[in-house]
Amino acid sequence: MKPLFASLITLPLVAVALIAQTATKESAQPNSLTAEESAAGWKLLFNGKDLSGWSSFKKDTIRPGWKVLDDAMSCVDPKNAGDLATAEQYDWFELQVEFKMGEGANSGIMYHASPEGRAAWATGPEFQLEDNEKATVPQRCG
Repeated sequence: MKPLFASLITLPLVAVALIAQTATKESAQPNSLTAEESAAGWKLLFNGKDLSGWSSFKKDTIRPGWKVLDDAMSCVDPKNAGDLATAEQYDWFELQVEFKMGEGANSGIMYHASPEGRAAWATGPEFQLEDNEKATVPQRCG
């Protein structure tokens, strides 16, 4: 099947660490797949070591606000981070994610966003990840 859309992760406003991984069994190591998951066709989006396989939205590089800290993708400077996008594009998929949010966090995971649009948020739906009690952004998810 020809890939049609990019799966995007965006962390525009606050420092949030995301670990995209499919291993959810207690016996599986972080950022790794079990033999069964590999045989079933699962693919890691993040290797836990570096940001290979990712870029800033509509760019070939990654803005300096993104780093890998403690085996996690981390937004260390929200003013210089922007949206991240997977290098590969995906049509149908299942996504399993483990994430950590700081107090007041407001972030999300966009999917089926298109690089043809002017902004990631304008082209794909978003799973909102927010500290509903302490986020300082006035707009709330619906």
